[in-house]
Amino acid sequence: MAVFDFLARLLGKGPQPTPTRLSSDEAIAIARRAAADDPQGDLLTIAHAEQRSGNTIWIVSPAVMGRHLVVSIDDATGEVLEKKHVGTR
Repeated sequence: MAVFDFLARLLGKGPQPTPTRLSSDEAIAIARRAAADDPQGDLLTIAHAEQRSGNTIWIVSPAVMGRHLVVSIDDATGEVLEKKHVGTR
């Protein structure tokens, strides 16, 4: 579903992006530092912001399928909320 949302925003037909304090590049840099000890840390290249419980959270992940690393970052503080591997091999 995220792909369709991205395409809709790209075409100007979807909901407008959430205003954020951090840029996507800053969120990716924070995620890579937090995942420096993980072999998949360098693959973190995509970031999108979403609302969770009234807070803006950055979700940073690689552009791959299968099992991969996902890092969640609080937009207000830059704090890493979660690092986890998701998907299957």
